[in-house]
Amino acid sequence: TDGKGKFLKKSSALLSKPGFWLLLIFPLALAIRCYHITYPINDMHAFRQTQTAGLIRDYYRGGINLLYPTIITLGKPGYLALEFPLYQAVSALLYRLFIPDVIVARIFTIIIGLFSIFFVYRISSRFIDKRSSVLAAFIFAFMPFDIFFQRVPMQDTLTILISLMMLDFLLEGIWGKVSYLLMGIIAASLGFMMKSPFVAPLFLPIFYLAWARHKQSGGLLAPRLLLAFFVPFTAMVIWQHHANFVNDTYCNRAGYPFRQLYSTFVVKLHPFNRVYFGTLAQRLDPKNYLLLANMILRGVLTVPGLLLFAAGAVSLAVRRKTAFFSSGFFHCCLSC
Repeated sequence: TDGKGKFLKKSSALLSKPGFWLLLIFPLALAIRCYHITYPINDMHAFRQTQTAGLIRDYYRGGINLLYPTIITLGKPGYLALEFPLYQAVSALLYRLFIPDVIVARIFTIIIGLFSIFFVYRISSRFIDKRSSVLAAFIFAFMPFDIFFQRVPMQDTLTILISLMMLDFLLEGIWGKVSYLLMGIIAASLGFMMKSPFVAPLFLPIFYLAWARHKQSGGLLAPRLLLAFFVPFTAMVIWQHHANFVNDTYCNRAGYPFRQLYSTFVVKLHPFNRVYFGTLAQRLDPKNYLLLANMILRGVLTVPGLLLFAAGAVSLAVRRKTAFFSSGFFHCCLSC
């Protein structure tokens, strides 16, 4: 009887530890992401997947040029600068280290996704209890959109990981160690160059925390906070200026045989492209942002997600932490 009681006590203690549940989440998340890992690229977002895989192949064959990425459908020279091609460059290096096959890029994406699950738990545990943090990691690990994007050759998953690292490091570095601040600034700079509409909103909870800590707007003028924001913002402006120069020089010119394809791909295909590459009037057009909001609410979050968010907001309101999490809600929707 005493032995059984000790066993139950040890089992109960084990089940109460977050590490046990995280160790259970990771292999399950890995297994579900390896499903059909060897299949050809013919599922959702196949065009974007093949475009990314094509650049990885070009980097593998001809060398890595971060400033002049290419896309095979635009002919020669085929330069088209969209997001900063960090994912493609690292994948090309892995091609050289292992084998030049898209399965390597997929495995790289899966590993990135597993790290993202860890950072979701780590960030959540800063503000809520361990049990809720494990639940957050579980939901993030097994949401359908996360499962899909964390197993395909696209750089969205790397962007999400970098944005989570940025948030985690800056929360530690703005009010703590300088080393964390530097790592946070590096992560933020890469994230801003890769997908600024996804990453920039994560500064909202950071700004809120700065304001809440100082109980006045002056907290937003803390030197470390300003440095953490304006360095990545400057990197984004420099990269975007370069991207516009490359695209206008090689694609958006009279006589270029693929100009119409470029215009369709860059400006007309998606509202994000008008925000990235359109004119100033197009970038500020409210219709673009309404389209994006509609995509988030109907295509990503959906009605069940809205209900879950409302329930979470009510729960957090009791703990008086609603503002911090609500300020990061937009980015969380995109990440999902």
